[in-house]
Amino acid sequence: IYRKQWMGFVDSPVTQGISLNSRIFRGPMGLGTTYFNDNTGPTRRSDFSIAYSYHAKFDDVELSLGIAYDRLTYRVDGTKLNMQIPFDNVIDLAAVQKKTVNNGSAGLLFYNDRFHLGMSMLNLLEPSVNYYEKGDTVHNTKIHMIPHIYGSLGYNWSGQPEWIWENSLQVVYAQANPMVIDYNLRLHYKQKILGGISVRLRDAVALHAGVTFLEDFHVSYSYDLITSSLSTSQSGSHEI
Repeated sequence: IYRKQWMGFVDSPVTQGISLNSRIFRGPMGLGTTYFNDNTGPTRRSDFSIAYSYHAKFDDVELSLGIAYDRLTYRVDGTKLNMQIPFDNVIDLAAVQKKTVNNGSAGLLFYNDRFHLGMSMLNLLEPSVNYYEKGDTVHNTKIHMIPHIYGSLGYNWSGQPEWIWENSLQVVYAQANPMVIDYNLRLHYKQKILGGISVRLRDAVALHAGVTFLEDFHVSYSYDLITSSLSTSQSGSHEI
C-alpha cells in the first residue's frame, strides 16, 4: 500500500506498507506479518508485526480471532523543528533521535460472504517513548501511545448475479480525539471491476476504482477530496 496525503502541503504524511498472511496448511490457524513506515514532517514511525489467528467455522459463518506483537520505532528529527526557545527538555533540537518499543494489538471478525462484523484494538500495551535514560533528571520524553478502538460493520447486497453492492461502516475511537466515522459504498461488476465512494464525516469524500485480473490479483486506487478547512492548502490525497 502507498498513500500520499494532502498533496501540495509541505512535509505532508506519506505512508508505505506491505503485508503477507496465510492459513497454515489451509487449517483453522493463520500467520501473518506486516511492515509499515509513516512519515509526517520531522517524525517517522515504523512498525514490524507478527500476527496469529484462529478461525472457528460454523454452518454459515466464521469467527476469526487474532493477536499481534508489534515492534514500533519512533524517530524525531530535531533539526526540522523550529522552537521559540532553542533548548528543549523533551527533544534534542540538534540531532535525530529514535527509540524502539514493544506493542500489541488484537481483534475479532464475524463474517460470511454477505456480511461482516468486526472489532479490533491497537496499542494494547500503551508503550511510551523516552529518548533519554531513565536516570536523566533533566531530559524526559513521553510520547504515549493510547489505545485505538476500531469497529466495522458491512453488508453485501446483490439483486442481480453480475452486480454486488458492498456497504460498510467503520468507526475509530481514541481518547481525547474526535471520533472518526467512515461510510463506504462500492459497486462490483462480475467481481472483476469496482467503483465506489467513501464519506468521512467532517473530513473528506473519497472516490475508488479497482480491477481484478488473472483471477488472483487485484489493484485499486482512491482519491480523497478534502472537505475540512485544509481544503484550501492542498489538492487531495492519493492511495494505491
